[in-house]
Amino acid sequence: MCAQKLTISMWEYSWLTRRWGDENEFNDWNVVLDEAVDRGYNCLRIDPYPQLFLSEKSTQEIRALPKHAFWGCHFDSQVSIKKDLREFMTLCKEKNIKVGLSGWYVADKEDLFKKTKSKEVMVDMWVLVLKFLEEHNLLEIVDWVDPVNEWPLSYPDPANNIFSLAFRRKSFMKRTNEFLAFVLRSLKDIYPDLKYTFSFTVEHFPRKKEREKLDLREFDLLEIHTWLSSWFWFRYAIKHRLFQYSQNFPFKISIKRFAKRAKDKYYEQEEKWLNYFREEMLSQIDWANELGVPIYNTEGYITIFYLNAPPDLGFDVWEWYRDASQQCHQIATEIGFDGLCTSNFSEPYFDLWKKPEWHKKLNEYFLNFK
Repeated sequence: MCAQKLTISMWEYSWLTRRWGDENEFNDWNVVLDEAVDRGYNCLRIDPYPQLFLSEKSTQEIRALPKHAFWGCHFDSQVSIKKDLREFMTLCKEKNIKVGLSGWYVADKEDLFKKTKSKEVMVDMWVLVLKFLEEHNLLEIVDWVDPVNEWPLSYPDPANNIFSLAFRRKSFMKRTNEFLAFVLRSLKDIYPDLKYTFSFTVEHFPRKKEREKLDLREFDLLEIHTWLSSWFWFRYAIKHRLFQYSQNFPFKISIKRFAKRAKDKYYEQEEKWLNYFREEMLSQIDWANELGVPIYNTEGYITIFYLNAPPDLGFDVWEWYRDASQQCHQIATEIGFDGLCTSNFSEPYFDLWKKPEWHKKLNEYFLNFK
């Protein structure tokens, strides 16, 4: 259903902010983009910071993310969004790399992200982004637009709270369907040649009866982020939540301890976990077929959160992770996904990036599979 299969690496908002000090993995875009091509990627999923297009200043300041945040920059960053986005995407174009655009709405010093609550402003700022790219002949490398990453997680509106989501309240679902339809329809009216979607996670809408409440008639693409840790029994077995939330406190669970447990629990019941994953991905394929749209997965497949390890640890915390990710990636490839990541940690500042042949092997398998 898709003209070109996409091998996708998610660089989220870090492509812009992790360029200085000891968080400088993206300081040379030319180098890291070449690395992406060498690893077999033909598409990047990035945040174009649409809220910053509302700024009247030539430079903007991104607020530091808390220390326990696994992505992004942990000190304030000064950027020039139009200049930076143009430079980065021009390099992508030169290297034949497609781009998917998603909005995470990271906090900034002008608090522009707080102005995005209305569906009208959501449309206006994305039109500013797309118009800017059109003016610089960069719109042609945009494959899809995802106004809100993992709806409603990245949408800064307290009305979309966890309780509304948890119980799929009628008011929440009504507001969701109205918002999604209005935004996508409005963008299509102005830029009809792009694909539009709102990404979800399998945790937000895990069952068919919940998915049936969503009105996705305006969607041109299905993009559901899926991990084994989305499944309660795997999450419970490896103590994923305990590991994740312990990073906020002095008694942190070390990555070595967590990785050893997760590795053991994964291999103890590998067939069971992979059968769960296969069933979930097949249900997503069915959903995409019902809608008549292509389907991507740009975040997966094992745990939502993970960490690099100290260099002197004496234990490769990524070894089992690479193997498990490869198994899941192979399943998604063989059942017919149109665009796939290799992992949501496949980017320059995670140690998973340091194994080029692993990335190349998975991406070549996906592209060559008939």
